Amino acid sequence: RLLITNQLQFLSFADRVLSLEPVGEGAHTLVEVDPKAPAEGTVFKQLMDEFQRLQTKAEQARQAGLEKALSAMSEGTANSKTNSKVFKQDGFQGAELVNKEHIEGGDVSWKPYKEYYRHFGGVGWWMLIVLGHVIFNACDKFSQIWIGWYADQ
Repeated sequence: RLLITNQLQFLSFADRVLSLEPVGEGAHTLVEVDPKAPAEGTVFKQLMDEFQRLQTKAEQARQAGLEKALSAMSEGTANSKTNSKVFKQDGFQGAELVNKEHIEGGDVSWKPYKEYYRHFGGVGWWMLIVLGHVIFNACDKFSQIWIGWYADQ
């Protein structure tokens, strides 16, 4: 099986890891790397360092948020607003539990419908579809009348 991804959290499942490393002006080569001990100065090492930094920051924000939430709940001041704000720290949005939804009101103009009809083929195409339905229903009704007349004879 082959998995091509930039999601570094899947490295633990890999048997082999290959990385595109630059070898010159605009040229790259495919190099097998050891994810547990990447070579210094490689693109893969830079990716791993950044991944570790972000994981550490996320864990610190999560811990700080949990501690604040627990203290707020123990003080009896935890409500939905408190909980949503408590989990924001240092601009880290991934640990936020609740976001207030932005709701807009108003009417939808006819413009999107006109665009839809235009892209579907215009009024002529829609008229053909409606005419087809009318003909189908007329034939269906005629066949019912004819079968009724034939059965009566």
